[in-house]
Amino acid sequence: MSFEILSRAMRMPKIHTFTQEQVVDFLSSSITRCYALAGVSKYSENDITLISITLAKDIFREYSNYTMEEINFCFDNGVKGKYGDYYGVNIRVLLYWLEKYKTSDIRQQVRKRIQEEEQQKALSADNNLSSSNQDLQYAREAFRRYKKGVPLEMLRPPYIYKTLQDRGIIHHTREQKLEAMERFKDFKPTGGFNIPEHACQYIIKSQAMAWLLMQEFDKWGEMRA
Repeated sequence: MSFEILSRAMRMPKIHTFTQEQVVDFLSSSITRCYALAGVSKYSENDITLISITLAKDIFREYSNYTMEEINFCFDNGVKGKYGDYYGVNIRVLLYWLEKYKTSDIRQQVRKRIQEEEQQKALSADNNLSSSNQDLQYAREAFRRYKKGVPLEMLRPPYIYKTLQDRGIIHHTREQKLEAMERFKDFKPTGGFNIPEHACQYIIKSQAMAWLLMQEFDKWGEMRA
């Protein structure tokens, strides 16, 4: 349970994204909370403000990558005796808790989990980029082969068309696409085979993409590739 709580806490905005005034206000509330958890009903508001102002400077200097939720987690554990016996709240004790939290096993475990997740996301993004580059490279090579006389139907024209369209390299209006499909509306499979209507429409659409792609390729010179 603590692992999941801290995992959520560490993903929140960092202290350095807030103003000093906001952090002082937060610390005042957090220290007041410590007193409440410890069962202390009498405390000085002035003392809490003084501690908060002083502690905020240390936090900005040493722990600015922490989140407010992490600090609450740390202080809760301190009051509960997770970092040693509880002897009250003062600037020295709070800094001691922050240092103990910094090296705690649970923090290291959660940091490792978050780093692994971030690495996985980065790897996934790299793979997507690599795949995207491979698609474009194939389209370039197909263009060169077409210019050398290779029939376009042998080069996967629908795949190339979608690749170039997705990157904004070619663009056709809906009317142009419908006009291209109109050219192949009378398509019939050879050999007298009957095929489902949706399959027939797929073939017509593929032929239309191939025809549109050929128009583009025929207009382009080698420099365009």
